[in-house]
Amino acid sequence: ALRRVVAANRPPLLVGRTWNHGARRRGDGGTWTRWMATAGDRHGHGDGASASPGANGKEDSGGVAAVVRVQATQDTPPSATVGTAEAVSSDTMSAVHAADMRSTEAVPRDLLLSAIQAVCMSGQPTPTAGSRAMPSMTRAEYNAAILLCAQKPARADDAIRLLHQMQESELPPDVTTFNNLIAVFKYVVPRQVGHATVLLHQMEECGVSPDATTFNSLIDACGADTPARVDDAMGLLQRMEECGLSPDATTFNNLINACAYAKPARVESAMGLLQRMGECDVAPDVTTFNSLIRVCAFQKPAQVVDALGLLQRMEEYGVAPDTTTLNTLIDACAYAKPPRLDSAMGLLRRIEAHAVAPDVATFNSLIKLCATQRPARVDDAAGLLARMDECGVCGVVPDATTFNNLIKVYALDKPPRVDDAMGLLQRMDEYGVAPDVVVYNSLIRVCAHHKPPRVADAMGVLQRMEERGVVPDVLTFNRLIRVHGLSTPARVDDAMGLLQRMEDCGVAPDVTV
Repeated sequence: ALRRVVAANRPPLLVGRTWNHGARRRGDGGTWTRWMATAGDRHGHGDGASASPGANGKEDSGGVAAVVRVQATQDTPPSATVGTAEAVSSDTMSAVHAADMRSTEAVPRDLLLSAIQAVCMSGQPTPTAGSRAMPSMTRAEYNAAILLCAQKPARADDAIRLLHQMQESELPPDVTTFNNLIAVFKYVVPRQVGHATVLLHQMEECGVSPDATTFNSLIDACGADTPARVDDAMGLLQRMEECGLSPDATTFNNLINACAYAKPARVESAMGLLQRMGECDVAPDVTTFNSLIRVCAFQKPAQVVDALGLLQRMEEYGVAPDTTTLNTLIDACAYAKPPRLDSAMGLLRRIEAHAVAPDVATFNSLIKLCATQRPARVDDAAGLLARMDECGVCGVVPDATTFNNLIKVYALDKPPRVDDAMGLLQRMDEYGVAPDVVVYNSLIRVCAHHKPPRVADAMGVLQRMEERGVVPDVLTFNRLIRVHGLSTPARVDDAMGLLQRMEDCGVAPDVTV
C-alpha cells in the first residue's frame, strides 16, 4: 500500500520552482534523518534524482524509483534523533492505507513522509553519533540527498558535505550529482551563481561531461540572479554549442527569461533569441512567448505595441495563449505611460475568444488598473467584480487583494465613495474573505480623502479591526492621525490619544506618525 502511495505522489517533493520537504530537523542540531521518494532521471543521465528545469521554467521530475533513506550525522546525543518507528502511531499508517484505497493523490505530504519514516526506521538502526560516512549509501541516494538541499534558502553547506562524504566512500560524482549541486546554489541566499558556474569547471576536472540539463540549469541560475546575468547566460549558450550539445526550448526560454529580469530589460536580445530558435529548428512554445511579452512589459515604459504584436505572432505560429499570456499582457498595459485600461479590457475579450479562462489575478490586475485612470474608473471596477461573480462557477472567487484594489478605486473617485467602500466589508463576509490589515488601512484612507474627513467612520474601522482580532500597524495609526489632522478644526487631543493607543497595542511610532 505504501509503495502505491509513493508511486502516486509524483513528482515527489517537487512543486513548481520550490522544493517542499516534509521532514524537518528536530532539536538543536544533532543527528537528523530525512526521507524522500527518489525521482528517476528522465533523460537517462546518471543515477537517482535530478533537478531538471522544464520548458515552462519549472523543475520536472521523472518517475519514482524507490523510497530512499538519507541520513546525516553530527556530534549530538541520541535524544536529538528524529523519532523512532514507535513515534508514528499505527493510526497514521492506517490513515495512509485508507487514503491509498480511496485516492492516493489525496494523501497529505506530511502524512506520507511520516509513514515512510515509520516503515524505514522500523528496520534501520540510527547511525552512531560522530560517524563520518553514511552507511550503505549508493550514488543514487547521495544524488537524492543533495537534491533535498535545494530548498529556499538552499543548504549549500550540507550539499558540499554530502559531496565530500560521497568521495570518501569512493563513489565518483556523475553528471546528476553536479546538476543537483547547481540546483542547490541557484537557491542560495544571497545568490551564489558564481559558485554554480565554477561547478562546470569541476565537472571537467572529474572527467564528467555536462549535458543539456547542466547548461539549462546554469542559464536558469543566471536568470534568477538580481539583476539577471544575461551576458553570462549567453556565454553558456556558446559553450553549450562548443560541447556539441544542441539547445532546446528550455535553453531559449531560460535565456529569454534572463533578458526580462535584466536591468534594464533586454528586448532586442530577447527578440534575437526568437529568431535564433528558428535557425536552430527549435519551435517556440507558449512559455517562449510569455517570456517575450514579459520582456516588453518590464521595459520602462512598457512596450505595449510590441507585446500585443507577440500575441499576433503566437497565432501565426499556432501557439495557443494561456492565462499567463493574458495576465502578462495586462501587466504590460499597466506599466505603460499612461496606463492603458481600454487596451487591457480589450485583451480580456480577445483572449476569451481563444477559450482562455481568466483567473483571480486577471481581475485583480484589471481592477488595480482602474485606479490608475484619471478620474478613476469606478463603474468599470464594479463591473469587473460582477463579472467575477459570473466566472465564480469556474472557480474564480474574489480574494482580499480584489477588495483592497476596489477600495483604492473608491478612494480615488471624486468625491471618494466612503459608503460604497464600507459596504465591501459585507461583500467580503458573503464571499468568506477575511479582511486583513491592508484592507482596513485602505478603508481608513478613503475616510481621510473625503472632504470633510469621515472621522467617525475611520474610528469605526479601528474598532472593527479590534473586534475581528486584526492587529493594527503603524500605517493604521498614521492614517487615523491624518484623519483627525484634516478635520476642521483639527482634533489635536484625539490625535494625541491615538499615540497613547499605539503604545497600548505595542506599535512603535515612526517619524511619519
